[in-house]
Amino acid sequence: MKGTALLINKDHTVTVFENLDKTEVEKLHQNKQQIVWYEEAIDWDYGY
Repeated sequence: MKGTALLINKDHTVTVFENLDKTEVEKLHQNKQQIVWYEEAIDWDYGY
């Protein structure tokens, strides 16, 4: 299952990973990092 992950860094910046496997996100989560997971792609042109 692929999706988009938003990684919230300690300095309050956000790193975006697109087209990422759920297993890769789980590895990041094991490192105690805050992650927001979307199972689908984010439509960046929509204006979130």
